[in-house]
Amino acid sequence: MMLKKISKSFLASAILGLSFQASAWEWTMDFDKYYDNSGNEQYIKSGQIIDDEYSSGYVFDEVSGQVVNVGVGATITVENPNSDDDIAVAFNTGADIAGEATSHDSDLKAAFNHYQTGSANQYNASGERDNILIIQEDGSTGTCGSEYCTDVDDEGSQPGGQVFIAFNSLVTLESINFFDIEEKPTFITAYNDDANTSKVFTVPEMGNNNWGAIDLTQYAANRIAIYLGGSGAFSDLKLSKIATQVSEPHTILVLIMGLGLIAYRRKSLI
Repeated sequence: MMLKKISKSFLASAILGLSFQASAWEWTMDFDKYYDNSGNEQYIKSGQIIDDEYSSGYVFDEVSGQVVNVGVGATITVENPNSDDDIAVAFNTGADIAGEATSHDSDLKAAFNHYQTGSANQYNASGERDNILIIQEDGSTGTCGSEYCTDVDDEGSQPGGQVFIAFNSLVTLESINFFDIEEKPTFITAYNDDANTSKVFTVPEMGNNNWGAIDLTQYAANRIAIYLGGSGAFSDLKLSKIATQVSEPHTILVLIMGLGLIAYRRKSLI
């Protein structure tokens, strides 16, 4: 009788230990780095054309501090009505780095003042390497190859064009930063194809060499379209997703060992 009670108590505790703990993955598309299909970190150079770099599904999870495969890959495409070259390019807001693309656009160089609070809330105040994403203006002049541009400059015509980011799985949109937004309209349209819904987020005029963050209200989306009314850039697209619920390995091991012990004791009593 005592063994039976212990067995039930143990099984109840072990099964409870197997209960799945739901949590969220959180990560940022910052255009400074990405992770390849093996989960290895890859450095993004200034001038690098960005399209399928984020397609692997591997990200740096800001909750656990580890690189994990969240199952959400992203591809980036561009529609530039002012050029035949529809490309998005990484632009280093810090000092130019030897061996990477140069830039003559001082409007997109750090430090950036916040469009509401000014110098009290600067972005990249240290002027270190920090990439943002632009629609490349000079792609047709021979500065761009298939993977890199040697001279980076954002599209200054009006409108500047659209950047499309498509995810292969539903993801939660948290926030995104914009830089040097001087023309209207500039806005983000988020699409939830699963629910056949969409939502528009207006980006205010921020002024020359200023920045600001847009709250995306944790909207669930499969894809977004970023419409730039003129020059400008964006970065730090923060995303999240409910983590896959996985049992802890040591809990499973304890359960197996316990079941084995119970079976052994019952056999001994026969």
